[in-house]
Amino acid sequence: MPYYFSKVLPLLLLPISLSLLAALLTFVFILKGKRALALASLLASILILWVSALPAVAGRLMWSLERQYLPVATADIPAADCIVVLGGALGFVMSPRVNVELTAAVDRVCQTAELYRAGKARTIIVAAGNQPWMQDLVPEANLIKELLEKWGVPGQSILLDTTSVNTRGNAMNAVALMREANCQSNLLVTSAWHMPRAVASFKILGVTVFPVSVDVRFVQGDSNSLAGFIPRADALAATSQAILEWMGIWVYRWKGWN
Repeated sequence: MPYYFSKVLPLLLLPISLSLLAALLTFVFILKGKRALALASLLASILILWVSALPAVAGRLMWSLERQYLPVATADIPAADCIVVLGGALGFVMSPRVNVELTAAVDRVCQTAELYRAGKARTIIVAAGNQPWMQDLVPEANLIKELLEKWGVPGQSILLDTTSVNTRGNAMNAVALMREANCQSNLLVTSAWHMPRAVASFKILGVTVFPVSVDVRFVQGDSNSLAGFIPRADALAATSQAILEWMGIWVYRWKGWN
């Protein structure tokens, strides 16, 4: 049960939740005849949603995470013993889907296959278990393995962690597999915005990894132009993702996990 709370409670602090809460307070204040407070909460509701949906805001929040470990060209990535790729890249086969879906983070799998084909490592470790409420589905690690095999990686070169449910678990299980495979040097592949917490999770376990950032969300473009101040739904999603990741970093620091 505590795990479910750790996943649900942060959602209450996201812009959409705060905006709805402010809107609810507006209704309460109207019923109580407190017009000034009702107006203030209504304006807060609108402002929270509007600011959070600005590409300029989303871009800066994402950049605060992604700038810590910038992408590196494959040719400039050093050779290592193992490549560790973290999950969150695929959508499960759930009605009405009939096939596995590729999400925005599938870059993690693409880059891993590219690194292997470039001879950057001999072993791949896939750390990708399912959330507790999805345990009846095929583990994501198995699905990623199938995709890697389609892209030219031999199955015997892939080791799987199918039980981890968060970044901490990814790191702990991957480190155990590293030791089994005698991996002394390791490349870590995950989304750029997720890389700071991921690297720190391995570091606290005494393992240094070379970060290979992919799935970059912040790019030079309309976030720095007039269009950056026009609200967009994808910007609201990016703002929410960045806020969730920063909350994750702070919680991990509090727990001593990074």
